[in-house]
Amino acid sequence: MTRNRQKTVTDMTKKSGTPSGNLRAYADKQTQRNMLFQRVLRLLTFSVLFLAGFIIYQTWQTQQNDVYADGQITGYLKTEVRDTRSGQQLVGWPVVKFVTADNKIVTFTSPDHLLCQTQCENGPIGVYYQKDNPGKAQIADFGARYGEIIVWSVIAFILLVTYILHSRRLRILARRRYGSPS
Repeated sequence: MTRNRQKTVTDMTKKSGTPSGNLRAYADKQTQRNMLFQRVLRLLTFSVLFLAGFIIYQTWQTQQNDVYADGQITGYLKTEVRDTRSGQQLVGWPVVKFVTADNKIVTFTSPDHLLCQTQCENGPIGVYYQKDNPGKAQIADFGARYGEIIVWSVIAFILLVTYILHSRRLRILARRRYGSPS
């Protein structure tokens, strides 16, 4: 009789919908895993945000000192045919020659390849260079100039959104489990 009475008292103090025994232990382990995942996600998100911000700032600072010049493709260091979804494409790494503002002639090989039509042609092209180091010039191409900034920004944004959504999910699960705060 006393045993049934204790069980009734325990059942009355226990919230309705609260799992018992193994289910409660499983829920606690799941909560611990969620919290650990949240901490790792937070660390990763803010590390990538910091790194992306630093890279974006460095690239922006470097580009503030860039000077535009009209260049001329004088040839190609190498060309190759690449297989893509749309078929084969010819790409080449151009050798570019340009004249700086102080009349120095600079020739450089672009680390960025250019898509060519049936043949890689020589011709005029825009170039960005730094006044103090014109040998590190780059072709005035949107992808080459802003590609790194865009990639890091997208990665940081995706991680930040994932972190925010996961935080909201944990709050909703906590409210369901422990009841809404008064």
